[in-house]
Amino acid sequence: MPRIYLSQGCSLKACEHVFSILVALFCFLVLSSSSKVGIAPDGSLEPFVDTSGKVSLLTSEELASKNGKDGRAIWLSILGRVYDVTKGRDFYGSDKGYSFFSGRDGSASFSTGKFDEMGLSQSILDLTPMQVKEVYSWRQFYEDSEKYKFVGLLIGIYYDSDGNPTDVFAEIEEMLSLADEHQEIEKQLKREYPTCALRSRSEYTEYWCEHSQKVPRKMKSYIMDNGQRCGCFTISDAKLKEEEFELEIYDNCITANKCIIYKNSK
Repeated sequence: MPRIYLSQGCSLKACEHVFSILVALFCFLVLSSSSKVGIAPDGSLEPFVDTSGKVSLLTSEELASKNGKDGRAIWLSILGRVYDVTKGRDFYGSDKGYSFFSGRDGSASFSTGKFDEMGLSQSILDLTPMQVKEVYSWRQFYEDSEKYKFVGLLIGIYYDSDGNPTDVFAEIEEMLSLADEHQEIEKQLKREYPTCALRSRSEYTEYWCEHSQKVPRKMKSYIMDNGQRCGCFTISDAKLKEEEFELEIYDNCITANKCIIYKNSK
């Protein structure tokens, strides 16, 4: 701390008061200049300043060096938040089940399950809103974990060189909001058009409706990754809602309450 000289003409009490103000000002300036922006501890995507007053900013090269090989530490990044998962070496260490995530940001793969270079290069914005929500829930898992500790922010897609969230975060927030809307729509539709019962065998899959007067139909889904689910409709409703819900008839199942779809059929 630099030296601070007080006037010889001030009283002891006055000097102490001035000195305390100067010290407080100095500390404020130091903390303000060194603090960086991140994500709030409550899980929101709003900027925050860590209680320590400083957040480490990391490059991809720094992250890549923490891959667990030769006894090194193991870090991973999700949505630009870097966590130390060294204590989970049995999961994230070399040749272990989750080693794909070590030393990199593989955010999209947390939802898609594509543990290859194609999955690694996939943009989070190419996912469906529900997939983005799944990635975000994984981020929360690490954020809330007592075992895995937050290390810093990864400069790149999600944070700029000053530690501020990039425009990608605004789009992620929109997709998270849309995911919540889709879940509510799906919940309402399931009350009106219940999901079919299902039994899968090696050669075929069987779909049926618990209500004897309803028939199974492929319908639009707002939350399933493939965009479809099996719903139960009355014959009249199936005709009325065909376009709205993009209904499809299972093979040989126009009026049947139970449909058997063999694996080699489309």
